[in-house]
Amino acid sequence: MIVNGKQIAESIKSELITKVSSMQEAPALHIFVVGENPVIESFVKYKRFFADTIKVKFIEHRFDTDISEDELIAEIKQVSQGSPGSQGSVGIVVQLPLPIHLNTQRVLDAVPSELDIDGLTTESKHLAPVAGAVREILEREDISVEGKEALVVGKGKLVGKPVANLLANLGVKVTVVDKTTEHSELAKLCKYSDIIVSGAGVPNLITEDMIKNGVILLDAGTSTQNNSVVGDIDINCQEQASYFAKTPGGIGPITIAVLFKNLVGGAVMTK
Repeated sequence: MIVNGKQIAESIKSELITKVSSMQEAPALHIFVVGENPVIESFVKYKRFFADTIKVKFIEHRFDTDISEDELIAEIKQVSQGSPGSQGSVGIVVQLPLPIHLNTQRVLDAVPSELDIDGLTTESKHLAPVAGAVREILEREDISVEGKEALVVGKGKLVGKPVANLLANLGVKVTVVDKTTEHSELAKLCKYSDIIVSGAGVPNLITEDMIKNGVILLDAGTSTQNNSVVGDIDINCQEQASYFAKTPGGIGPITIAVLFKNLVGGAVMTK
């Protein structure tokens, strides 16, 4: 079964429209953008569109590439300190990647944990949106995972770490590997896995000869190949999978929806 991420995202969007319309004051999302980058702009554009659709305030804070770390942190703190008096919910997003001269984690940690709807600060209370997207798929497709063996490819804070924690909390035995793992070792681990979640960003890293029948495939990787967006998991794997959230159209759209679900307050807060 191919997981229809766009359909799930639309369902979440409809739920959020209803919830926001009943609020006394619309939630506000503050997004901090440093420099100009076409890829970043596409993410910002999509978030702005989603915010407009559900009637959430979308406030952009833009800065030149040469802004200093302390200056950016001061700007974030100024916004966050003005938030407690608001009647509506407030979220702050620092759009990544940041320029290399900035310490990304230090900048992210300037966001108060309760306002960190991206789940990226050290003490964040929110489930990271990609992990939230995985949870939405499992719940909405009624997929039972307790007691299964999972392989998470990638150890990053956007995908690997939060997804591994989520699955472990659901009673899954989780193995996490880096994208630099030897191909033979990766193939061996894939063959034994009931669930594979990949966020390596390596085109077609996982192929049909590496997986077993009935595996659950959740592709959170994104790359460009021949001017097209491709995932980590080869599309031909769909013949053997029981569920396949492929790239594009799978986890990606749901991730944006979960970000706004965190903002509106509909997501369970977790460590």
